[in-house]
Amino acid sequence: MNKIVGLKLGSLAVIFAASLSGCSSKPVKMEPVPIPAQYAAEEKTVIKGAPDWVNRGSTIAVKAGGRVLQGVGRAEAVGDLAQQKSMADDKARSEVSKLLDQYLLELGNDYKVQSGTAENIDVLQELRSGIRQDLAATRITASWRDPATNVIWSIAELDIRNIKSAMSNTADLNPDIKQFIELSADKIFDRLVNGRK
Repeated sequence: MNKIVGLKLGSLAVIFAASLSGCSSKPVKMEPVPIPAQYAAEEKTVIKGAPDWVNRGSTIAVKAGGRVLQGVGRAEAVGDLAQQKSMADDKARSEVSKLLDQYLLELGNDYKVQSGTAENIDVLQELRSGIRQDLAATRITASWRDPATNVIWSIAELDIRNIKSAMSNTADLNPDIKQFIELSADKIFDRLVNGRK
């Protein structure tokens, strides 16, 4: 039932955007529409005996080691344990990538407000490209196999220090943007963490 409601909401958003784009000569930039909290909460499953990170899911967090993006992925039993583990790891890294896009969008929006320019659109594409190559810094920190279902769960982490380093080492990046990232990256990250609590 909830999936049907979510699909209807998504369909309405697409139809609405399409009608807007027909009325304007400028392209319409589509932003992802979050699932309403009441539906997202109902989809969450708590697995007894699972590590906290399995039940918590993907998130951004401040922990003793620093500020990290944490992606959680799962893979159903496929007969080959190594392949199943690899699939769970890949899905966890994919979740980190989604969180990274969200973080870069926040950085870009804040820079745009501060600078009063739209220049950040191209810069974000450059940053995404540079950081994608640096996603090797994403580490699988734990895995867990559910003994009841044989589903394997993995958690991947990317430290914000690696993100900031990749940005500061992007050769073509405007010095003003580099300075903005140096001064604001941690504050924006913390704001996202607090917004998720």
